[in-house]
Amino acid sequence: MLVWVPRIALFPLYVVSDFVVRRPLGALTVAVEGADTAGVHADEFGFGTGKRSGIVPTALVDTDFRANVGVYFYYDRFLVKSNGVRVQASFGGTDWLRLTVGDHLALGKRSSVELRATGTRRPDFLFHGIGPHSLAADRSRYASDGLDGVASFATTLAHGVEARTHLDLSTVQFRSRTCCGDPSLSSLALRGRFPLPYGFAAGYTAFRAGEQLVYDSRAPTAPHDSGVRLEGGFDYASDLRTPGASGWLRYGASARGFVNLAGQERVLSLEGTLRFADPVGGRDIPFTELVELGGSGPMSGFHEGRLLGRSAAALTLEYQYPIWAFLGSSLQVSVGNVFDAHLADFAARELRVAFAAGIHTVGNGTQSFNLLFGGGTETFAQGGHVRELRASVGLTQGF
Repeated sequence: MLVWVPRIALFPLYVVSDFVVRRPLGALTVAVEGADTAGVHADEFGFGTGKRSGIVPTALVDTDFRANVGVYFYYDRFLVKSNGVRVQASFGGTDWLRLTVGDHLALGKRSSVELRATGTRRPDFLFHGIGPHSLAADRSRYASDGLDGVASFATTLAHGVEARTHLDLSTVQFRSRTCCGDPSLSSLALRGRFPLPYGFAAGYTAFRAGEQLVYDSRAPTAPHDSGVRLEGGFDYASDLRTPGASGWLRYGASARGFVNLAGQERVLSLEGTLRFADPVGGRDIPFTELVELGGSGPMSGFHEGRLLGRSAAALTLEYQYPIWAFLGSSLQVSVGNVFDAHLADFAARELRVAFAAGIHTVGNGTQSFNLLFGGGTETFAQGGHVRELRASVGLTQGF
């Protein structure tokens, strides 16, 4: 009976999705039938309809960040059958711009190569300080301009075992900026709320090389089965502006167990995560290269960039269940925090709690919808009070 509560609550979203988005775009697809533009025939082109190529709208609203809208273009079998091109452009104002271009080439059934380039300009990044004791009251903003290029190779080594190697070149510059009613990072640093983080004044240009290994006992076609998923990886980076003097190593692992309850796609999981970042050379690690919790990773009740440190530990309990033919939901609670090097200052009283509830479309199609409500607390030593709330809704975030 309880399953009807979210169904009724989400009925307006279904009406908007079907009658405002899907049907008009479908009619537009029919209208262009018979056209031949840039070598792409109408029967190969669609608007998120599973065609060989198409364009779909994107949008993301996340509390405490600028909302943005955009378009996502995909073209499968580009030049050769196993190659696919993806382009996503997003706009959140003249000072909030992002463009990502990617190419994915399958090398048989077991391996693939991916190239991706991203340019970003944003004025709304968050910074609260570094370490386990950062406060919600110390929220500040900074702007960043960045270019990033990634080449990666993924291959299936055995049943359930996948390895991914990547090379990454990026350059980042930071600017002091007030935004969204919050003071700038540099102004709070001058007031002594926290030290000016390393890398903020000069930026950096990083070359990274890394490896990730994943084992998943579940079959790709049965993601709701009981099983385990193990992940581990590392990447080494060097600042090309000061080669030999500035470098860092990031590494970590996670283990997650899944239990299918009653065989009805109701899955309970428990995940443990450890992450570390160590300097290599005589200089510190740029603050945006430190370990992070929040955003789309563990402890998602916190915003992106909220928790930064030299190491991190988190334990997450999650329950996933279907609520409609095309929608699934999840409930999640996490305990953890960031710490100094190698969890040196780890203590139970320094932990935080994050919680989140989400709704998402089922499957891996081009179109997707995600809705999340969450929040997080201060550390138990600081009273453990809920000081932050987060709500986000997104439509078709590609890549």
